[in-house]
Amino acid sequence: MKVTLPLRSRIYLVITALVGITVMGGLLMIWYTHRIEGVLTTIIEKNLSAYETANSLETALVHQKGYLSYYFQDGDIEWLRQMAKYRELFASRLQEADQITGNGKQRQILEEIKSEYARYTEGKDQVIAYYEAGERTKGADLHKEVRKHFFILMDLCEEYKQMHTEQIMAAKSQSLTEAAGLRVTAVAAMIGGMLLAVALLVILVSQILQPVN
Repeated sequence: MKVTLPLRSRIYLVITALVGITVMGGLLMIWYTHRIEGVLTTIIEKNLSAYETANSLETALVHQKGYLSYYFQDGDIEWLRQMAKYRELFASRLQEADQITGNGKQRQILEEIKSEYARYTEGKDQVIAYYEAGERTKGADLHKEVRKHFFILMDLCEEYKQMHTEQIMAAKSQSLTEAAGLRVTAVAAMIGGMLLAVALLVILVSQILQPVN
C-alpha cells in the first residue's frame, strides 16, 4: 500500500527544508568570516611581524659589517659609533623575535642566530682592539675570519625569514582552499533551494490550484 503524506505535511516539509538551507548557509558564512579573521590575524600579527623582524636583523647586520670596514680604511671613530647603534638595533630586533617565536625549528634557528652573533661580535671587538692598538695586520687577518661568521649569520637570518614566508603562504593557501569549499557549498545550497522551491510550486499548483480551478 502506497503511503502518501498529507498535503499540509508536504508543504511544511518543503518550507522547513528551505528555511533550514537558508539558516545553514547564514551560519556557514558567519563561521567562515570568523575563520578568515583568525587566518588574517595570524598572518598580520605573527608571521608578518616575524618576517619584518628577520628582515631588520639582516639590515642591521649588513650595516655593522660595512662600518667596521670603513673604520679600517680611515680610522674615523664615528664609524664605530654608527656600528654601535646598529648593534643596539640588532639586539632589539633579536629580543622581539625571541618573544614571538614559538618552539620547534624556528626556535632552533633563532638560538643558532644568538650563538653565532655572540661569536661574531666578540670577534669584531677583538678586531677593533687590534686596530686601536696599531696592530693592523693582526686586525686584518682576524677580520677575514670574522667575515665567515657574518655570512653564516646572514644564511641563518635568511632561513629564519624564509620559514615565516612559508607560513604566510601556507595560511594564504589554507584560506583559498576554505574559500573554494565555501563556494561549492554555497552553489549546492542555491541549487537545493531552487529544487525545493520548484517542488513547493509543483505541490501548490497540482494539489491546490488545479482542484480549486
